[in-house]
Amino acid sequence: TITDQNNSEYKIKIQGQVQREVLRVIFRNPENTYSEWNLSDISEILGGNDVDETSVKNAIYQFNKKVKLKIPEVDNLFELTKYSARINPKYINKK
Repeated sequence: TITDQNNSEYKIKIQGQVQREVLRVIFRNPENTYSEWNLSDISEILGGNDVDETSVKNAIYQFNKKVKLKIPEVDNLFELTKYSARINPKYINKK
């Protein structure tokens, strides 16, 4: 569930086990949620050989697309590079 600045809630359906596990890793510890995540670190946490960096990147990319479809004004909830991902700072409200 994502809440916008007007306190409207949007439920984003998670697709597949890899996407679920990647998001679980990112959001499980609030202190690290807003950090920049190295895709290889996420891959390692998820078992390395079973979930490679490309799978992690694709899971985040697809989640970005799902968020955009549900909330059109949100462009790239996650900033994604070739090697890392982080929540886009313009969408963070740390109350």
